[in-house]
Amino acid sequence: GATITTNAVIEAIGIVHDGLDNGLADAPITEAAEEPAAEEPQTDAAPEAETAQTDGAATAEQETVKADAEPAAGTEAETAQTDAAPAAETGAEAGSYSASAQGFGGPVRVFLTVDESRTVTAIRIGDSQFAETDGLGAKAKEEAFQSQFIGKTLPLKEGEIEAIAGATITTNAVLQAIDQINGQLPAGGVETSAAGGNYSARAQGFGGPVRVFLTVDENKTITAIRIGDSQFAETDGLGAKAKEEAFRNQFIGKTIPLKAEEVDGITGATITTGAVIDAVNQIAQMIP
Repeated sequence: GATITTNAVIEAIGIVHDGLDNGLADAPITEAAEEPAAEEPQTDAAPEAETAQTDGAATAEQETVKADAEPAAGTEAETAQTDAAPAAETGAEAGSYSASAQGFGGPVRVFLTVDESRTVTAIRIGDSQFAETDGLGAKAKEEAFQSQFIGKTLPLKEGEIEAIAGATITTNAVLQAIDQINGQLPAGGVETSAAGGNYSARAQGFGGPVRVFLTVDENKTITAIRIGDSQFAETDGLGAKAKEEAFRNQFIGKTIPLKAEEVDGITGATITTGAVIDAVNQIAQMIP
């Protein structure tokens, strides 16, 4: 690929040889030395051209990042509008609500319509950010999964929903979002008279969230309690004792909010005990 250069070297050597014979070595040597120098700009120019392409590639990459950023802003705006729309539709007790929870591939948003008794009348799962795995978590968008929620009353009870096989995380995200929606519902929307009714709230335990389902009468006295849902992950033999009747029974007949000294804590599970009390007192704040 350098025939001209090779020929120039050969020619220069010939000139040097002739010059040596004639005692005229200086001039030809100067000419021969200048010949390679003329090629140097070609060597410099080539990297410049490559650098320009590299810069161009970087520019294209920057544009890609910008393009990725723009949909994110749009998505955020869409999410904000989605959140606002159900709020506008919400009536006294019944209405349409939405909430999201972290799934396996990203946030899982649930759109729910309930009547005045908190019974689910319509459900849609997933928005533009839904990214659960095809054939597994993505089945949450299928009618076969969604239809089982219709006619059920919030809050959902453990075991009411059949999980998607191989997609426990997605299933739990849907249930968690629905629990959030239940928390959004006006206190007056429960099946109740006066200030009594059925409520649920959760607080952070040792192994995860601890949800408490509570029934109170019009005097805010506890008449029934259930502790734990599908996300309950307290330690067996310690915090898991919160689900046992021996622990739960001490709440019956007590009026909320509770003081810490009113509850006999679980030995070795102070955090779990505190989470139960915190959740109960959150419910106290929900009641008018």
